[in-house]
Amino acid sequence: MSSGRRWAQRAQAFFDRYGPRSIVLTRFVPMVRTFTPIVAGAGRMGHRTFGVYNVIGGALWGTGVTVLGALLGRITFVRNNIELILVGVVLVSLAPIAVELIRARRRARRFYACPVPATATRYPAPRTVSITVRPYGWSIFFRR
Repeated sequence: MSSGRRWAQRAQAFFDRYGPRSIVLTRFVPMVRTFTPIVAGAGRMGHRTFGVYNVIGGALWGTGVTVLGALLGRITFVRNNIELILVGVVLVSLAPIAVELIRARRRARRFYACPVPATATRYPAPRTVSITVRPYGWSIFFRR
């Protein structure tokens, strides 16, 4: 089975289990929000289901951020330190990604540290991820 087909099956299983709830919640996670429509399509989520919950998530995100901004803007400390607070929000939202990358590295290190069985000729090369940030956007490359 090809890795693309395997990932599509995993995506379908994920959306079968968490479906609409995940569409709404991904609106609040900056990087994940970009890939959710692609993964939902690969996971064969229905167009109507995706559309309805995407609109609900967008409405919650838009009104929530606006109301939160109006309420927090009245607090002097927040108004005077908004840049520092925004940097903190970005760092906190990137923390789960960093934790998952560290876990994956530890798993890979543990896997490749185990002794090679006599019957094995070689282990498959690990996949590396390269994230490139440019002024006009960013891209992710997977290499073998």
